[in-house]
Amino acid sequence: MAVVFISLFLAVSTFVVSLIFTSAFKKSSLGVEYIPKDMFTRVSILKPVKNADIHFENNIRTFYQQDYPDFEVIFGLETESDPEVEIITKVALEFPSVKTVIVYTGTKKDLNPKVDNLVKMEQVATGTHYWIADANVNVEKNVLSSLMHESLTKDSKLVFCPIRGSGSGTMASLAENMHLSFTVSGLIIGAWTIAERQITVGKSMLVEKTTLEKYFGGFSYFLKYLAEDYMLGKKYEKRKINISTNYTWITNINSDASFRSFFNRMTRWGTMRYHIDRKWYFAEMVFMNPTVVSIGLLFSGNAAIVQSSVFVILFKIICEFINFRYVNKNDAKKFKNIVMFIPAFFAKEFTIAFSYLIPLFSRKVTWKGKKIKVGKNSIINYEEMPELTALEEI
Repeated sequence: MAVVFISLFLAVSTFVVSLIFTSAFKKSSLGVEYIPKDMFTRVSILKPVKNADIHFENNIRTFYQQDYPDFEVIFGLETESDPEVEIITKVALEFPSVKTVIVYTGTKKDLNPKVDNLVKMEQVATGTHYWIADANVNVEKNVLSSLMHESLTKDSKLVFCPIRGSGSGTMASLAENMHLSFTVSGLIIGAWTIAERQITVGKSMLVEKTTLEKYFGGFSYFLKYLAEDYMLGKKYEKRKINISTNYTWITNINSDASFRSFFNRMTRWGTMRYHIDRKWYFAEMVFMNPTVVSIGLLFSGNAAIVQSSVFVILFKIICEFINFRYVNKNDAKKFKNIVMFIPAFFAKEFTIAFSYLIPLFSRKVTWKGKKIKVGKNSIINYEEMPELTALEEI
């Protein structure tokens, strides 16, 4: 009976996350008209770029189309020969009223390459706020206004966003997009709604410049962390600096992922989380993936346990399918994605389950072509470098 209770509890926990997720999604983002006119300040949109995909042009165009009245777009690329330069130039010419800057950051990077880019971009940024957004992110035209409304009216120094995955072209990309839209964003919203515990994901976040410089001296403080986005939020939280979300959604475009890349990404994320907070990591292993646990219980031979396990599996599928149809509407319009949904669901569940086991045996990950040993709080230790230690532990 204890196992039956656990199975049912897992199903209920999935239901709770789903309710939190879908109810939060109903909250509409605010537009520019909601910001008092005397509060407008310039925003610097910082976009680190490396090996952008075929959606890059359309993605960056959505940032130029923001309805906010005063912003600049700053790109961080390695060299002038990067293929993205031509695309950026083309889009920038379509919007001559928007200041565009390309910072060439070089091929030699200190520790975290993304943060290294941000450090060099902030040196030329003129805004009072930084909106950091990845190259594969696509946004609605009122997202910046909504984020700034949250920051200015609630004195929030860091505003983080939930993510929906879209653009699925392969079964693996569909699986990964389902994971982003349901589990990742469900965890973000659930943790914030229930426990006011931030989980900052760097796909899109608005950071107030003065606070970042006052307490940390800028982005350079976070060069040593692999999970720089999460640690940024934790450092703010520790100092009781205001953090919030107003459930302003951004879309991560992912069309050509393979299960290998999905597994490697999950392993890297899992390794970081394992070395940041193991209690939450083990809780995730149990409560965020009830499908694999329930499949294992199907072989128990106990009729009640088998029935409960089947209920958990079916209920999880239904929750995710509703989420898929409601949140990821563009993918849900494609018949092939509906056909692939069930196999993608089970492939996702097992990919995640196996990836969760890797950090228990190894703290090494491959990132940007380099081997890294992940230390406490995701401190980066490249194999060819002496190990670093955290200057401040959480």
